[in-house]
Parts: sequence; C-alpha cells; structure tokens
Amino acid sequence: LFMVLATVPFPAPAQQAPQSSGAALIEIENDVAAKRGVGPWQKAEVNLPLTAGDKVKTGRKSRAAVRLQDRSVWRLDQLSLFEVAATAVEIKRGAGYMFNREKDQEMRVNTPAANGALRGTMLLVRVTPALTTLMTVFEGQVELSNAQGRLILNSGEQGEVEIGRAPRKTAVINAVNILQWALYYPAVLDPQELAMSAGEERAVA
Repeated sequence: LFMVLATVPFPAPAQQAPQSSGAALIEIENDVAAKRGVGPWQKAEVNLPLTAGDKVKTGRKSRAAVRLQDRSVWRLDQLSLFEVAATAVEIKRGAGYMFNREKDQEMRVNTPAANGALRGTMLLVRVTPALTTLMTVFEGQVELSNAQGRLILNSGEQGEVEIGRAPRKTAVINAVNILQWALYYPAVLDPQELAMSAGEERAVA
C-alpha cells in the first residue's frame, strides 16, 4: 500500500514539469495561484521556482505538487495554502501529503496549532477550517509539539492539535479513505481495488 501511495500521480489533466535541482511547483490542476515573496498572487505555472517565503494556494476542485530542494514532494489538496519557509514548510490551511525517499532526513512542518519534526518518508498534514491540525504518519516518526505539550507519533498513528491545547493521539482510519483525494486517477486506479489488493497481499504474506 505504501509503495502505491508513494507513486500515485495526479489525474491526467494536471500539468507536469521536468525535473530540476531546486524547489519548484511541479504539478498543477485547475485553479492554482502562487505568490513570490511580498509580490501579488498570480496564476501559477508549472516549473515555477520557489524559495523561502513563497506561497502556493489551490482553489476548489484543484490540486498541486511542490518538490523541495531535498527532493521531497508535497501534494496539496483543494483549498490549501502552503508556504516554503527557510528551515521548514508551513501548511496554513487545507492538506498536504508528503513523500520523501530520503529516510534519514529530518523535516520540519509548521501549522497554526503545532509544529512537527518528521524523520521518515510519508506524512499527511491537514489543517481544518477551525485551524485544528491533524498529522497522520504512514511511515516514519513525527515529534508533534506546541507550547502546551509534545508527543511522538510512529508509523500508523495520528495526532490532533487544537489551538491552545496539547497534542493528543487519535484513532487512524483506513489509509485509502484518508488519501482519496491523492489516489483518484480516472480509469487507472480505483481506491476500492487498492484496498482489496492490499488486503490480498497481507493474506498471502
């Protein structure tokens, strides 16, 4: 299941960019805008270079993907606001799914309610309209913290943080259900078939 999640592309209409060495906006679908530093919001273009302070936002029924300099890729759901910071990334609203093949590399993720220090390869961060943070670790480990407390999330665990409250662990639902927006690929990948295949593989193992 993790191998499939890591390689799932966006739907065919998304525009894709060639690989480059720096951080960049590498995929866009529908309404995606970018803001370079203190400049105005503009319609995003594929292969747009990104540096600290740059932001990307997605509209309704829209998605995007940002590749950072460390080669990690963040896939952004609709109605998301993402910022590249000097030593971290920031999810201000919406959701971002991160995949990184560099297992030993640490990454910091900031949200309005908490910060996460990730050492691993697969993570989903969602910020609700009420600014509650949900972090789901598919592979690796995250230290989730704010001024009120901290906790460690391991593979298969999810943490929730409300503004002004300490982080707490919550039950994790089916990974396919959590990531349906990233898995959807018309005529190629059916999430129900993916769940069935994963179950069959576990049965064989």
